[in-house]
Amino acid sequence: MYKKIFFLFFICFAQTSLYSQTELLGKVVDASTGTPVALASVFVSNTSIGTKTNDKGRFFFEVVPGGRFTLVVSCIGYESSVAELQSGKLPGELIVKLNPKAAGLKEIVITPDEKKGWDHWGDFFTEHFIGSSYYAKACRIKNHEILRFRMRHKDSTLIVSANEPLVIENRSLGYELIYELTKFEYNFSDDVLSYSGYPLFKEMAAKSKKEEQIFKENRWKVYSISMLHFMRSLYAQNAAQEGFKIVDVNSNRKINLVFITNDNAFETKLLPAMYDTVYEVSDKGVDIKMIRTTSNASAKNSPSENAGIVSFSGSQAYLNFENALQVTYTKSDPPFEYVKYIKDKLLPNSIISEISLINSKPIAINKDGSYYPPTDLKITGFWAWWEKIAIMLPYDYEPETSSAK
Repeated sequence: MYKKIFFLFFICFAQTSLYSQTELLGKVVDASTGTPVALASVFVSNTSIGTKTNDKGRFFFEVVPGGRFTLVVSCIGYESSVAELQSGKLPGELIVKLNPKAAGLKEIVITPDEKKGWDHWGDFFTEHFIGSSYYAKACRIKNHEILRFRMRHKDSTLIVSANEPLVIENRSLGYELIYELTKFEYNFSDDVLSYSGYPLFKEMAAKSKKEEQIFKENRWKVYSISMLHFMRSLYAQNAAQEGFKIVDVNSNRKINLVFITNDNAFETKLLPAMYDTVYEVSDKGVDIKMIRTTSNASAKNSPSENAGIVSFSGSQAYLNFENALQVTYTKSDPPFEYVKYIKDKLLPNSIISEISLINSKPIAINKDGSYYPPTDLKITGFWAWWEKIAIMLPYDYEPETSSAK
């Protein structure tokens, strides 16, 4: 029978859009004394935009992404600071106050950390955090000894934490990640994984021209079938052209993308097939049913019956739908390791995922593919298996044409 596919709340806190840019000047000080904090790490989460403070605690970004973004400041001996900023509302100088960590105090927990947690849980954590794709084989945590593991037995939940950033080398994609892990929990009763953090991407120097080309090709390969690509295609209104087929799982009709503009005009993009197959993927198995798609005439004449899933308010896009959406990427077969993982002939060679809105409220999508709030989107199927650290790309990644061919 079908192996369980866990739910994944994949949480990336940076919310950026690259359609406008501005600069940011700031200063980091000790919250208790007001003295400057030198060599503090300052970065825009989930991007390659980062720097260190100078001896006067100052930092400067000539360019930061437009729109909403998350600024993370960390330094040894201090609690990290996280600020949600809006590019159009930045102060003349941003003052960041870091609180010193209280020496000798430890978090009070009911169950203690395991003394040999990495020996016991290291492989499990690596599979569910780094991933089990081909690209995960060349991805490693360089300082895994800082991880702490404990099992909360009352609800069968594994909790993993770290008191300083993880350093993750990804030789497949050519990045080194500095990752502030804020949460990792796996509930064994429900097969639910939830993790969050603040990553900074740093380009790795290629050892040769050949390796540089491999980096580019691998980045394109993981991007093409990723949620990042899907979200960007929704914003750009070209999901079908980019290879994404979207089906409403529960209402027995195919979703035709209706983009509502400011003057309430609408544009419907139709797919020609009259029937489609829906694979309802859950932790209980896979159900298959045939559904009839919406006809061209009804979609054209009755937009209210063919509700759009993406609308725009100015330059901000919003994703909203009822029930759940099945998303299939049609331009490539699934990775071999995923086919091996599911071990079920009921699923054809297709990259099929399912998404639903946890709180039944719209989520905002930015031009760069980030979405907010990320905790409101539930993911099952392929993306729940795929969207891990090993295939993670920064929001300022742009695929090169040569790699995309």
